[in-house]
Amino acid sequence: MLRPPSVSGTRPSLATTNLGGPGSANNPRVISKKKEYYTVTALERNADTLRETFLAFAKQMKQAEEGAESIGHVLANWPHMFAIISSFAQTHEATTTALAEMADNQTAEDFPPTRLVRVEIDNMHGNK
Repeated sequence: MLRPPSVSGTRPSLATTNLGGPGSANNPRVISKKKEYYTVTALERNADTLRETFLAFAKQMKQAEEGAESIGHVLANWPHMFAIISSFAQTHEATTTALAEMADNQTAEDFPPTRLVRVEIDNMHGNK
């Protein structure tokens, strides 16, 4: 299959006719469009940077929210802790009082005599 010859070589280029040929770099409209392009490109870069910053900030805020929630759960348990400590203190006080009363009521006959005995180790092994 043969293609027909290209006609692009015979027709004038659109780029050179619309932009004004070789002197188009000095064209005020082209300079204005270049400035506009560079400005829009810089704005897009800044917007991307700002977006990344906000996403990182949102991630940190999520972590702070989870930490605050954990602290809230701990603080919610404090009334229970005080109730347990109070209950333990009352039980401990009652036990201490009961033990003190028992100690006051005991006589010397309730305790066996304390005696220290010296045992020689050689006698325990059968005097080898």
